[in-house]
Amino acid sequence: MSSQKRSVPVPLTQASSLPGHYLFDEEIYREECERIFYRSWLCVGRAEDFPNVGSFKLHEVGDESILVVKSGEQEINAFYNVCRHRGSRILEKRTGEVASIQCPYHSWTYSLAGRLVGAPHTDGLTDFDKRNYSLSPLRCESWAGFVFVNFDKAASPVKEHLKPLVAKCANLPLEALRR
Repeated sequence: MSSQKRSVPVPLTQASSLPGHYLFDEEIYREECERIFYRSWLCVGRAEDFPNVGSFKLHEVGDESILVVKSGEQEINAFYNVCRHRGSRILEKRTGEVASIQCPYHSWTYSLAGRLVGAPHTDGLTDFDKRNYSLSPLRCESWAGFVFVNFDKAASPVKEHLKPLVAKCANLPLEALRR
């Protein structure tokens, strides 16, 4: 089978392995990030992974670090793990629990809902409004106990995206599953 691109998937009986360079080629990786990973719903865990308000997990997707945090009894949010002040990574631990989200660089502090609540040395600045410096959000939705994120603000809701799966699993107690 040639390594040429196909515009139509072949039947499973004609499938073969990809040529090796597809597995490590930087250009192909970048294209996959742009066309697939940055536009698709990605499962980042189960609701049970966030047992308490303040429970968080970090995920690396392509070149992006994302923060998923439980901000309320029934609310889980996702943000780019980047401070709005100087672009520093905010959290380094992969998982844990926090009362607020604080940048280690200049101590800008965000609520669990991503709002900037503390910005040292900004009190005397004119035209500085904390409301304009919230963490940059990602779409975050849950279905059947699974938590999903999506970089694409225009993506259809996760339940619509998973519609065929939702119908097949309608009689299964997926929300009750535990690891």
